[in-house]
Amino acid sequence: MGRFIVVFLVSAVISGFGIGYWRIATMPETILNASMKTATSVSAIDEQTIRAPVNQLAHSAGAYTADMDVAQIGVTAPMADMLYSVIWLDVSDEPMIVSVPDFGDRYYSISFTDIRNLNTGYIGTRVTGNGAGVYAVVSPDWNGELPDGVKRFEINTPKAQAMVRVFMAGADDFEDSDAVRRLITFTPMSQF
Repeated sequence: MGRFIVVFLVSAVISGFGIGYWRIATMPETILNASMKTATSVSAIDEQTIRAPVNQLAHSAGAYTADMDVAQIGVTAPMADMLYSVIWLDVSDEPMIVSVPDFGDRYYSISFTDIRNLNTGYIGTRVTGNGAGVYAVVSPDWNGELPDGVKRFEINTPKAQAMVRVFMAGADDFEDSDAVRRLITFTPMSQF
């Protein structure tokens, strides 16, 4: 009888661990799916809340200031010297083509976070340089052919968030930094 109880308890602990692990492992995906649904449940781009339909880039209306609510920028820890843009991607059906202009000496980054909240990679000053470039954001199982001159940029899951950050050297630099930021485009490959 004692051996039966030990086997039962070990089995219960292993099963409990499996269920608990599954809940912890899938929690970020559940949260980010909900975040994506909330952020994309608009019919048009809204720069005041940085919300847009899936696969459309939304720019913040301005730079972060200390008297603003963080939710107005849509970034957890915004910096006053950065302009932000956000896009929620779904590349299940086809890749999205990201075109970036030449940024000269200006810092920029586009960070990609998959639906499990894992950083997938970056396009920008520190990784790809400041020159103009064209990249195809693809899911791991996509095997199609890319247009000439387009570099493959693979994300871990078909759904992801991309956060654009562009350096702004003070309030006097807003117009210039905003203008170059707005030259970044995300286009479905079928429309490229």
